[in-house]
Amino acid sequence: MISADDLHRLCSNGAVRMTIHVKRQCKERGISMEQIEQTLLHGKIIKHYPDDKPYPSCLLLFCGKHPLHVVASVSKTEAYVITAYSPDPAIWEPDFTSKKGAK
Repeated sequence: MISADDLHRLCSNGAVRMTIHVKRQCKERGISMEQIEQTLLHGKIIKHYPDDKPYPSCLLLFCGKHPLHVVASVSKTEAYVITAYSPDPAIWEPDFTSKKGAK
């Protein structure tokens, strides 16, 4: 299971990778690399996806100026940003940690 320590270590070492697709998504969504780094360094892991391939992943939440969700996976040497988005208040509970109607 991914730990916050794993993410902090890899982010602090500059071992964070993003595909061109993710970079394009973030640009379209107005999300900066700084916001993603802040989420990886200070965000709370709110969900684990242990069966994701090729590496387990997790959903992080960071509430800076605006709430942000980042999905990242971790190998032994690198963190990979899969996607990042601003959670929609119409879909997420007010604390942005669970979807409305989810049990």
